[in-house]
Amino acid sequence: LILSASVLFSAGAAAQVTVLTHATVIDGTGAPAQRDVTIVIENGRIRDIGPSAAVAAPANAAVVDLSGKFVVPGIINGHGHVGPPPRDRQLRKYALYGVTTTTSMYFDQDDIVEFKARQKAGELRGARILTVKYRFMSPPFNPGSEAKTPEEGRAKVDEIVANGADFVKVW
Repeated sequence: LILSASVLFSAGAAAQVTVLTHATVIDGTGAPAQRDVTIVIENGRIRDIGPSAAVAAPANAAVVDLSGKFVVPGIINGHGHVGPPPRDRQLRKYALYGVTTTTSMYFDQDDIVEFKARQKAGELRGARILTVKYRFMSPPFNPGSEAKTPEEGRAKVDEIVANGADFVKVW
């Protein structure tokens, strides 16, 4: 049984501190699995991790016993399509399958920048979304209007980045 980041996303919004105890951790580096590990998560970030005998759960923390279960690195989807809005349901489903980050290669609407800001503020649960915003190409379905000089190309990249893209997709 593999436990992924879905545990992190399933904790109630009211819980500020979640403690995962007695887990077996596979860190993805090739090192042997670490047994009987406790992980303290505060406000969605790992605050402490170590042998269960050495890491105590803070008072009033939500404690989840992971005896016999594994914690593994989250999966990153480098090429997905998230949209059109609403995206919340799609990103929660990604998280339930262990995908903690996804890159949307979709023609993302302008609301994606606000959506990402709400995610960063902790208002939305699910996989983190990164976006190309739109493709580096001629306007959709208008061949022949592509950037034709290095200067036009640089200007197009600057435009895409200024509109909130995390990556530039050339297509």
